[in-house]
Amino acid sequence: MEKNTFVFHSNAVEPINSNDEFSCLNFDTYISVNSSDRILLVRHTDTICIQPGNTCLHLHISESFALRAFEFFDLHGSIDINEILVIISRYCHKRQIMSDITKTEETIKTTILDRKINNVESNIFTCTILLDNLNYSVSNEENVDLDLLLGPVYSTRGTKRKNQTVPFDSENSNFEESSDENDDLWQSNKYFACKNNDKESPVSIKQKELKRKFLHIKDEHHITDSAIKAMHQFFKETKESFYSMAELDHVRNKSNQKIPLKFTKDSAYVPFDFALRIAVFVAIKFRPDLLKLNQLSFRLNMDGTLMGNKHVVAVSVNCVDGGPSCQTAKKLVPVGIFEIQKESNELLRKTLPKDFLDSIQSVKYLNVTRKKTVAVKIRLGGDFQNAVYVFGLAGVHCNYPCVFCTQSKSYLHVTERNTECEEEVWVGTGKNKKKQKQKIIVNPTSSYDHTRGARTLEEKRICLAKKEKNGVNNELGYQSEPLFGDLFEFCDYVIDTLHMRLRIFDILLKDILAEASRTGEYEPAHTRKLEEKLDILNKHSIATIGKRFFFKLETENNIKTIVPCGRFSGHLQQSFFVDSFPYEKIIENETISKNAKNLVEKFKFMLQLIKTEKSKRTSVLADVAKSFVKDFRQSGLRAGCTPYMHLIGNHLAEQDENENLTAYDMQGVEKSNDLLSRLYFSSSNRAKKPLRTMMQSLYRRLEMNFTDPNEREKMARYALKGTFDETDSEDDEHVIDTVSNHSVDLNHSNESPTDDSEIDESVVETDEESMDQAPSYVTQSYSRKNLSENRWKSFRKT
Repeated sequence: MEKNTFVFHSNAVEPINSNDEFSCLNFDTYISVNSSDRILLVRHTDTICIQPGNTCLHLHISESFALRAFEFFDLHGSIDINEILVIISRYCHKRQIMSDITKTEETIKTTILDRKINNVESNIFTCTILLDNLNYSVSNEENVDLDLLLGPVYSTRGTKRKNQTVPFDSENSNFEESSDENDDLWQSNKYFACKNNDKESPVSIKQKELKRKFLHIKDEHHITDSAIKAMHQFFKETKESFYSMAELDHVRNKSNQKIPLKFTKDSAYVPFDFALRIAVFVAIKFRPDLLKLNQLSFRLNMDGTLMGNKHVVAVSVNCVDGGPSCQTAKKLVPVGIFEIQKESNELLRKTLPKDFLDSIQSVKYLNVTRKKTVAVKIRLGGDFQNAVYVFGLAGVHCNYPCVFCTQSKSYLHVTERNTECEEEVWVGTGKNKKKQKQKIIVNPTSSYDHTRGARTLEEKRICLAKKEKNGVNNELGYQSEPLFGDLFEFCDYVIDTLHMRLRIFDILLKDILAEASRTGEYEPAHTRKLEEKLDILNKHSIATIGKRFFFKLETENNIKTIVPCGRFSGHLQQSFFVDSFPYEKIIENETISKNAKNLVEKFKFMLQLIKTEKSKRTSVLADVAKSFVKDFRQSGLRAGCTPYMHLIGNHLAEQDENENLTAYDMQGVEKSNDLLSRLYFSSSNRAKKPLRTMMQSLYRRLEMNFTDPNEREKMARYALKGTFDETDSEDDEHVIDTVSNHSVDLNHSNESPTDDSEIDESVVETDEESMDQAPSYVTQSYSRKNLSENRWKSFRKT
């Protein structure tokens, strides 16, 4: 390269005779006659040309610099480009522009090494250096190309350009709202060229399936729309193939069209029969003979959760006859999401749309095929407080707190027949009126037998009629009409063992700490003993569950007590109450210390017994449950009996005989709530209609349990029409065999409903690894032989 053959845009250069910033390096400096920022440095065989762009510097460097760098690399193992860096630094310093020296050095070194690896032979090589101050513009530039800076100018008369805004029908289209920022990813409409073809080629079918799986990866890993756009722009600039957000929009909206979703400002829901048929379709994969039954049982799950400052109630359903595998977070079928001010029977009745409540109450039978209709039995799933809202009860603080029976709160501890108790009654009149204790006989209650105190809807109607007529408040704990009318009997609610475990462990810890706070000493000896116990508890906590949970001293009404702080739920509770727990060191009364340890061990044994199959149990659950309540009252920790203790002593074993308790565990529901929270705060969730977007995402995730795309189409057809294929009315037995033989991502080992790793983060703090694993195809590589033929094309929204 010589100075007389090197050309700028103006085809003219002139030398600088005076000393400049490069003279100390023995370079002859030449500048363009039109711009002093375009320079040419010449020294013997060394030549460097620097030409500024709007946001970068373009360097054209002679081969001699690279040869010297290779020689230095062979001798010392590193690339020496210090001289080039000095030239760039001096150039930028004089013109008051900034460049990242570290990035510049890496760029030049990479370029030089690539030349050596690829054996590139040329007289010059080119590098582009990005500038930090992106507003830099070429100084002393006289002939600036305005079209490059401002864009082409069009006449206001005559034919105008075609409007390139994206058309959008807010009423009839299911497209997501477009972002306000400019998106240059819209390209030609070639993608739709084959949409009118009745028969698609295998390549086209494969491409559609790959895009659908890619959308699932986006949903599963919470990748935002802006991240997809940024990645697409990167691959576009690097000449690589990637899916644009426009293509994913098309796939997403096509999938959303399968969902008959209804939504308002504070609700989003689907017809109940639609959700039930999807639950049946999912359950068939775990129980192929399901459609042979004449009655199907479903669990309707309701659970509230906080999302920021909003209270949201999520409703889902699963088929109980499909087994415990159908109740995991990935297999639950969404029914609706509703935003309310507070969980209560009255507010739920006002918030839940009437057509939604009617759709749930009206489903008594379900068409499972064109020929067969089965009876539907709905069970209620949820925690204790949720059952109070649904049934319209007064709650745990009234005189009749149990949701199953009308046992008075004074006799919740009764577990044996003909138990002698005392009650206080008023005797006398006037000034002689006083309370007097008398003995009565109290029997345990039942969840199913109304002669033994079980609640019924008929009894409730009678009590509410008396309340309206006589003004009696909350007779037998009945406060208002049930939320779903006569859909649920009280015995249709099944005890949730997850929340039972959480609440009982909370009670045991609270009572143990209350006893540990009693020292029998005055100050300052009392405080010293409490600090010693506090140190023992914190050391045990760190050894068993880490620093996420600890204890501290708290003073209230001049009384110091030990209180817990931090997360203490789920599997952390069982990890904390291990055999090495220091009962005898923190509880000074030796008898109470032994009783507390026996209580914890018996409760842990009872939890393990519930998980064991009934045929393999070596102990009777009823005996263990009754002895647990009896030991609790005699332990010295607490004299009263809480509602959950009453459930264990009276109703747990009874429901275990009639239902499979493991099929009503709420771990999957709690984990699903955690997923809802992440979806709600995701930046790809449009703030205008977040509940609708969340429901659509949940259904897209649900259908991706099926690895076969034909299965996903069948699920949509079955949910909408009640048919597995176009000719399924010919032979129902053939339909059952065909559906059950298709593939489904079961993940038996990863989704055991009784595994503590399934518990939601709102109940237990879990690591990222405990979340649902991505489907098996995520790790597969999809190679394409001819990239130029198979690169995905973007398209405009139409």
